Amino acid sequence: MRFGYLSDIGETTPSIFSKLNKVVKTKAFITLYNACVSQELKIEPRYAKYGSIKRAFLAKIDDLLKPKFCKATSFCLVSNAIIYAYKTKNYELIGKFSKNPKYKVAKLIKTLFINGKFEINFDANFMFSQFVYDKIANKNFDKDVSFQNNAICISQNGEKLLCVLPCFCDFSLSDVNKVKDEIDSAVFAIKEHGFKQVYVVMPRNSEFRKHIEVRHCECGHSQIKLVPYTISNTKFY
Repeated sequence: MRFGYLSDIGETTPSIFSKLNKVVKTKAFITLYNACVSQELKIEPRYAKYGSIKRAFLAKIDDLLKPKFCKATSFCLVSNAIIYAYKTKNYELIGKFSKNPKYKVAKLIKTLFINGKFEINFDANFMFSQFVYDKIANKNFDKDVSFQNNAICISQNGEKLLCVLPCFCDFSLSDVNKVKDEIDSAVFAIKEHGFKQVYVVMPRNSEFRKHIEVRHCECGHSQIKLVPYTISNTKFY
């Protein structure tokens, strides 16, 4: 399941986002994208107003190239060459620079035109997992938060507090089999690793708005919950 933009087919969109309007869909992508890249490559959610992934990122580049944004403290030959190639639409040259540029705008341009054409495409499961991890890590800055075998583990002073299993799918109670593997993993986390609570986290949608507790005969007093997660304050109704 891919999310982004490919030069040969245009935007690739997971089914869960298919009914969203263009601005909301673009904002969801930007939110997930920002969780996957370094600070200097992130773009503000306000660029979603352009209504498409490509237009949003190109608008960000154009803004960075404006004099008031372009405040380079040191000269970088590679950065200037990349910017010149972009401005003259010699996109195929951009990906041929082996050295990394120093300017923020040049780094963004190189990332987006690495193959000579505008492309930005991610695995949606990976994006969602990184987004959930960022949210949890920020809220639990005083605890140990780590990613282990596709699970987000929270512990403190050696005590295992919570295991979170991100799952990017369009979940509804009418099709619980979609998360069978995740529930099995939750049971394993409880039995083999001693977690008292395990959350299977999925994007919120019209049929999945509240926490759901899963009762399993092998879990004793430990809890498994299915948890809806909002992306960019977007409700997928």
